[in-house]
Amino acid sequence: MRNNDKSANQMEGTVRSRSVLQWAEAACTVGAGVIVVVTMTLVAADAIGRYFFSSPIGFQYNLTTEYLMPVILLLPLSWAFQEGAFIKLDVLESVMPERLTAAVNAIALALTALVFALITVYSAIHTYEAWVEGDIVMGAEVDWPVYLALIWIPIACSVLTLRLVANAFRSVRQPFNGEDE
Repeated sequence: MRNNDKSANQMEGTVRSRSVLQWAEAACTVGAGVIVVVTMTLVAADAIGRYFFSSPIGFQYNLTTEYLMPVILLLPLSWAFQEGAFIKLDVLESVMPERLTAAVNAIALALTALVFALITVYSAIHTYEAWVEGDIVMGAEVDWPVYLALIWIPIACSVLTLRLVANAFRSVRQPFNGEDE
């Protein structure tokens, strides 16, 4: 009976951590979608202002290229990975035993998680330094703080790192307890 209680508690913790990670992925993806709409509106307003009123939005280009586009690219990384949107080489998967495939996948996911954890840490340090030092990019109309452009790298990479770790653990557990992928 004790094992069942322990197993139920582990399962509840796993479900809770999955829902938190899924919530973070959804929030990042929705945030990126909102930024897509903002970007499209800003670019359209700039084009209308430029061609119909001879009065473009001067800061639009810098804002779009330096701040909004990175958000659009980076925030949905983890969600895109989970949805299988990235290239995956699985040539040997069909000929390897299921447990070996799970082990190889877990190792690959763990190594990838390590790389993205390092990217997260390095980019967080770099972002913090840019914030503390007050780094700016001088624009025609606005001086842009650099840290606001950089902050999205550690945010997106940390969520992706958590997804990779979660998938690595799931890859190891799957062949032993019959979980579906």
